[in-house]
Amino acid sequence: MKKVIVTGGAGYIGSHTVVSLYRNGFLPVIVDNFSNSHKIIIHNLSKYLNFSYQFVNLDCSNIFSVDPTEVCGIIHFAACKSVGESVSRPLWYYKNNLESLLWVLNYIQTNKINNFVFSSSCTVYGRPEYVPVDEGHKITSSPSPYGQTKVICERIIDDWKKNFEDVNVCNLRYFNPIGAMPQVPIGEYPKQEPENLVSRLMNYASGKGMFCIHGNDYDTHDGSAVRDYLDVGDLANSHVEVLKYMEELEEVFGIGRK
Repeated sequence: MKKVIVTGGAGYIGSHTVVSLYRNGFLPVIVDNFSNSHKIIIHNLSKYLNFSYQFVNLDCSNIFSVDPTEVCGIIHFAACKSVGESVSRPLWYYKNNLESLLWVLNYIQTNKINNFVFSSSCTVYGRPEYVPVDEGHKITSSPSPYGQTKVICERIIDDWKKNFEDVNVCNLRYFNPIGAMPQVPIGEYPKQEPENLVSRLMNYASGKGMFCIHGNDYDTHDGSAVRDYLDVGDLANSHVEVLKYMEELEEVFGIGRK
């Protein structure tokens, strides 16, 4: 059974991708330090995966402690992702998100791992010049430090890839995952206050926190913002499908509804 390392594998998208890997015959190797996730996620995964996985509790700076034997690829989710927090803690975001990528790329390079999937974001398009945005849209400056880390990470990957053409790389760009996979108790469960709209709405419905709608002058039928959402199960499956067919695919994909 081929192993796939999933950094940030106890997080929201990462844990669902672990399930998708298991369903597709891979052995997931979860790497997470629980900086913004809970150990209960690993507990719940273990009941569903029936021990067909491995878990390593560490930061990406210690990724060289992970045994590379039979590892066929890495899916990299480990990063801070709050736009609001990145504005108040920009130095931390640059340090964490860039350093974690550099450690992972060094691990790939040293151990001659062939496949790398990077969890990017549609924030790399900044303020889009046209919509709907496609993969041909240029990446530009993002309005938040979080978005800027994704822009810089993609450029680092591009520069690194020029010297390692035998490594298959794919950047996946997307917005707004929601939901949960049926039969697996691993929905969104961050340690910090959730920023995703649906998570905030569910908290409000259960009597926790406030729910505010910002903006009333958008070019929509009622002036409020319209956003597109992506089922997290579909998103997880997309990461795995890309991994399965890396040699045949482009290096950038936007993931969203048709």
